[in-house]
Amino acid sequence: MLLIVIENADKIEGTSVSVEGSYNTDDDSLKRNVQGPFVDAMEDTIRKCKEAGCKNKISYKFRTGNLVSEIVDEVKAQGYDMVVLTSSHIDSWIRSLFSNTRKIISNVTIPVLVVAAR
Repeated sequence: MLLIVIENADKIEGTSVSVEGSYNTDDDSLKRNVQGPFVDAMEDTIRKCKEAGCKNKISYKFRTGNLVSEIVDEVKAQGYDMVVLTSSHIDSWIRSLFSNTRKIISNVTIPVLVVAAR
């Protein structure tokens, strides 16, 4: 599961997500079409994972709100085995003390893999 948390969604200009849905009465199915820059970015990430050799099913979810709270709540609600985070503050011990990554690590009880983002 890939999770993207959008903080301050109300302040992001020019970004939207378009959702269209249709219900087929013949086979009792609901089809949804979701488009937008966030969806495109997530699908690009999934493509990269598959190109790197991932054979598992990859799904994604969007949440809005406080980054730390949303990730911690998601982990607690869904019972994941591991969290993988990126951090741009991993190179500085002082900055990492106050980072969102540190706050997440302190509030979950499962292993966390932190990958340096540059």
